[in-house]
Amino acid sequence: MNTLKAFLKRFLIILLSLTGLVLLAFGVYVLISQGTESDSHQAYLKKNMEQIALDSSPSFQIFDQEFYQNQVILLGETHGYQAPQELDFIILKHLNARAGVRNYLAEVDYCQAWFLNKYLRTGDENFLKIVFEPWINQAQWGSEEFYNKIKKIHALNASLPAGRQIRFLGIDKIHSIATVKAFLGEFLDEVNYQPTPGSQIDSLRAYLLGEAAPKEAIGRVAGKVLEDIDQKEAFYRDLLGEHCPSFRHFIQNVAYLDSNTPTDSLMLSNLTFLTNQLGLAREKMYGLWGYYHTLQSPLRIGVPFAALVKRSDLPFRDKVVSLNILSLGSDMMIPPGFKPQPPDGKVGYFNNNGPFVFVDGIKDLKAVTEDNSVTIFKLDEPGSPYRQSQKLARVKTWVARSFIPEDDVVTTDLFQYAVLVRDSEALTPLRN
Repeated sequence: MNTLKAFLKRFLIILLSLTGLVLLAFGVYVLISQGTESDSHQAYLKKNMEQIALDSSPSFQIFDQEFYQNQVILLGETHGYQAPQELDFIILKHLNARAGVRNYLAEVDYCQAWFLNKYLRTGDENFLKIVFEPWINQAQWGSEEFYNKIKKIHALNASLPAGRQIRFLGIDKIHSIATVKAFLGEFLDEVNYQPTPGSQIDSLRAYLLGEAAPKEAIGRVAGKVLEDIDQKEAFYRDLLGEHCPSFRHFIQNVAYLDSNTPTDSLMLSNLTFLTNQLGLAREKMYGLWGYYHTLQSPLRIGVPFAALVKRSDLPFRDKVVSLNILSLGSDMMIPPGFKPQPPDGKVGYFNNNGPFVFVDGIKDLKAVTEDNSVTIFKLDEPGSPYRQSQKLARVKTWVARSFIPEDDVVTTDLFQYAVLVRDSEALTPLRN
């Protein structure tokens, strides 16, 4: 018995020692990952910041003349927070009034954008529901705030002349097969398509409306339709007239379901098509995107969409600006598939000061801002310390892939404005 007690005592001592070492290592990791406070960085930030009231129409004095010369303006977020949805709308409204921006470059697919635009034109919420219903209980996009933001854009459009009314440009990969089915039916009805011998459109429609099939199988069928369109271009042009290029683009995106094409590369291809189709070479575009996609230089894990745009032959490749949102003290609406799922569907531990996500330099932003605030910082003024380091650009996480730039990259190569959101509420999930 004494031997057993001695063993248990030694085991407990070893266990406590190991626990202490783990906690100490975690504490050191937290301190290193957040970085130390910097007087020089804070002095710069205080001179180049503007606190934004989300319940007003800010002047955005932080944006200089050069900012408005850009043609692709991207606001990057970590999905799940409420404040970015509010900020997104007031920036869109401001850019529409100040710079005539009417193209909302969206992280939605071609089919979803088509239905969103039908809603904006008609006000019929049935079109809006086609987009949102597949997201309910499935994705962070299925939120009341996002839904209501689209309604606010519709109301804004009602006050604008036709030439300034906002429209959606959807360039993301296919989000939902249900939306694809709805689009195919609506599109073919609008162009008065009739079943025609030799047309592969009929086989695709029959396949989609039949028994449920894996998305890869649907992609393979679409790939065969795409091959047929390319081989019999004149035949399909006679069937679909001026709508043939749009239909081919739709089929191409469905075919991507059976492809290993990286999402960001796919986005670039879709933007290139829309640029040519809609004559966007001189147009300005703005949109709210996932944080990674807005980064303008390659990371160790890949090449984001904005970086691909800057590497491309697109006419606006040198006119891209990114504003990237960081968060403190805020609650996030957790993705529905996340386990364990908290009872209210929201958590507060994915902010950029830990315990799971850390941004080097976040302490400097916290030091110069207030609780319950949204503040925009311009990072690329001459003499900015962010033009000489990677502070704010290194995002380390324990739960997903870390965003670490290449060694020769500085913060302003990735994004030119930082936005700190403090104490935001979580998004509110849409319910059936």
